Amino acid sequence: MAQERRKIWTITVAVIGAAALWAVIGLWQDYWCDLNDDALILHILNGSYTGAPESMDIQNLYPLSALLSILYKAVRSVPWYQALLLVCQFGSMALIAYRVLCACGKRAAALMVGLLLSLMLWHLVFVQYSVAVGFLCTAAAVWILTVPQGAFRFRALWPAWALLWLAYVLRSEMMLFMGPFVLLAFLYRALQEREDIRKILVRCLCAGAVLVAGIGLLEGADRAARRSPDWQEFTALFDARTQLYDFQTIPPYEDNQSFYDSIGISGEEAELLVNYNYGLDPDMNAQKMQQVADYAAQLRIRDKSVKERIRDALWDYRQGFTARAELPYNGVSICLYVLCLIMAAGESVTARRRRSGRRSDLLDFLYVCGLFGARSVLFLYLFYHQRPVARLTHCIYLAECAALLFLLVKEVHERKGFTRIYAGVCIAAFAAALIVNVQSVNAECERREETNIPCEDLYDYEREHPDIFFLTDVYSTVSFTDRMFGEAAPLNQDVLGGWACKSPLQEKKLMLFGISSMEEALTQENVRFVSRTDYDTGWLTAYYRSKGVNITLVPETVIDEDLTVYKVNRN
Repeated sequence: MAQERRKIWTITVAVIGAAALWAVIGLWQDYWCDLNDDALILHILNGSYTGAPESMDIQNLYPLSALLSILYKAVRSVPWYQALLLVCQFGSMALIAYRVLCACGKRAAALMVGLLLSLMLWHLVFVQYSVAVGFLCTAAAVWILTVPQGAFRFRALWPAWALLWLAYVLRSEMMLFMGPFVLLAFLYRALQEREDIRKILVRCLCAGAVLVAGIGLLEGADRAARRSPDWQEFTALFDARTQLYDFQTIPPYEDNQSFYDSIGISGEEAELLVNYNYGLDPDMNAQKMQQVADYAAQLRIRDKSVKERIRDALWDYRQGFTARAELPYNGVSICLYVLCLIMAAGESVTARRRRSGRRSDLLDFLYVCGLFGARSVLFLYLFYHQRPVARLTHCIYLAECAALLFLLVKEVHERKGFTRIYAGVCIAAFAAALIVNVQSVNAECERREETNIPCEDLYDYEREHPDIFFLTDVYSTVSFTDRMFGEAAPLNQDVLGGWACKSPLQEKKLMLFGISSMEEALTQENVRFVSRTDYDTGWLTAYYRSKGVNITLVPETVIDEDLTVYKVNRN
């Protein structure tokens, strides 16, 4: 009974601590949607995109988006999606602290919280759903690592599986990307069990089968929801667009005219791909987008062989260990690896003196090697595809550093030695990382505040003209980012491209204003075009000219000298 009360008290302390941290950060800075992706998901779910909460937000799997849409329909005023992301991040921190506290004591839990805060402060303020998945997967790995000896059974693992299922419906690709860290934790704990190897193997296979079965059910539900022809066409377009814009370089028309001509894309239409405004072209479909993506991939291989790309990836990976741009993340990671090596060396010397050794020492060493191998493969994959974006690399640092720190505090807890030395080094590293992150968060918040001014004024202008629909050049407002708890974007606006372009949701939104095609709509009386004042709009007049239509862009309103609202007239 006393043990149960202590468990409840420990959970309560962890939850209260996470809530207090959330409140302190919220008082210090606003919470922001890190990218426009998160803002658009939010607008789709809460109804500000199409006028009603939607059960399919494109990015998340259907079981999650359907549940969130039901919640929004029930109580529209509650920020359900924002709450989900914050719970994923701060809840993961609370869960990690609770498990480490139970396994290794209060000092170890305090060190772990210090690591998570100092390493991920930026992402606690600038929230991104991919990073939320990184938190969930890290929490799942720590849960597995802290399963008590002799209790490695499914009833002890199911919370970790639940975290992984939630991560999968939030963003499946990111969950699979972080999967190696969870798999390593699972193998490490399984091998620690002092039981017959056949029993352990059967238990692991059963647990793995349950995890895979759950993922299969979630994936099946999502595919069933997207079975309509409209959604299948858009899904194919979305996948092709991701390949082209995230992993390739759009081939310039001048050097690849014969290819573009062969698939029926003119120079003016190719320019729409370059400036991301391909929604203006009614003929751009999944097949054409995939052809361009495949051709761009071929050009990339032709320009640089696989061997050369691997060599470049290895060089970039090597440079990343000391790159200033990767501070403080690489510094904390190196510090923890060094401490683990020092501890391993000290244990090896002690074991030789005593002429004894522990099986767990070898497992710890292999686990550290496995962590380094997993992070190396993932980093090389990102460098190979020239995609080392922070929301991916920082999650790698998060997972490996949490695992390394747990190994350190576990060994110190078990052997009762060198506590002050290791703790002092860790505290110094975490404090330095926290200082760097506090400074960068302050600077970024100031930058976003200033950058957002013209876009916020544009939103006000759009709200003042509810009968007019505004179509915006994509790159003119791409730097605008939403506050998580700010005012929703106006219904009467959309961009000419982006990842929701040509989706059934966008078609529904446009139909509310009687728009069946962006190309036709742009010259209608109740539609305006928005672009940065200093941007050349010649691409737009050239596109219409290629369609046999001459237009004139008449500036109607200039907003903060940065954005211009144009009336597009047919000549």
